Amino acid sequence: MIIQRIWRNNELLAWVSALLWLYFMVDPGQQQPGYCPFHWLGLDQCPGCGIGRSIHAAMHLQWKVSWNYHWMGIPALIIILHRIYSLIQPTTKHLIHAKLSGGTD
Repeated sequence: MIIQRIWRNNELLAWVSALLWLYFMVDPGQQQPGYCPFHWLGLDQCPGCGIGRSIHAAMHLQWKVSWNYHWMGIPALIIILHRIYSLIQPTTKHLIHAKLSGGTD
């Protein structure tokens, strides 16, 4: 039962985990070695690192810093938060199915 629930909500877990990691684990001031293939190739600028730092700054309410890292960081955070909200909310189809089957799921 628990594995089925986790499997059904794997996208929700992935988004929440990613935002928690960006909020707590990323320090934009440091050049951290990470999983970025652009840094492995010796390049200093990476669009993915910029948007990650931008989302980190936006979650810490540093709007100007966020914009300077990457202009899509704030819209990306809004889209991700909306997606998390939509995954948490039960869908109309699910509610109709629960009413028709007589169960409360």
